Amino acid sequence: MAKPAPDVRAAEDEYSRGLLDFTADAVALDAARRVAAVRLDQAQALCKAFSEKEVEARARDAEFARVERYEAARAQADDARRALAEMYPQLAGDLVSLLRVAAEAELAVKAADADLPRNAIPLANVEGNDGANFHDRAIEAHGALNDPEAQRQAGSEAQRRAALVLSTVGCGWNGKQVFMPRPEE
Repeated sequence: MAKPAPDVRAAEDEYSRGLLDFTADAVALDAARRVAAVRLDQAQALCKAFSEKEVEARARDAEFARVERYEAARAQADDARRALAEMYPQLAGDLVSLLRVAAEAELAVKAADADLPRNAIPLANVEGNDGANFHDRAIEAHGALNDPEAQRQAGSEAQRRAALVLSTVGCGWNGKQVFMPRPEE
């Protein structure tokens, strides 16, 4: 049990001494002792109530922060969805067209380089001379799609990405092998 507060202890001591002094008003001393004990109980109850209110306030603040973060993320996601819906189809179409033009030019360059005119230098890759052109990337994707060990290691997500790369350069994948559609005549 907790020790009584000094004013309660003093009131109890005064009450105890007053019991032996028959001239003192024992009833008044007892009342003072009880008042001090009630005030101590009130102070403790008030401290407990403030502590509980502080916990509730912190919980409300944390929930408010979560709600703000959630609403900001929702607004950002909505903005991104709108931007994707408005811009992505055009951008994706433009990118596919650009990749198809580059892939067709790369095929033309390879064909011309395979049968060079006399004294002609081989043409540069469409994407530059770093050796990482569409054809090389398509061959890498082809290997990833058709190699069982690569499939096992990379998993279906890598296969999906490789099929997407191939589709942007006009190739396809039937789930088993890469194919190049015949040109339309």
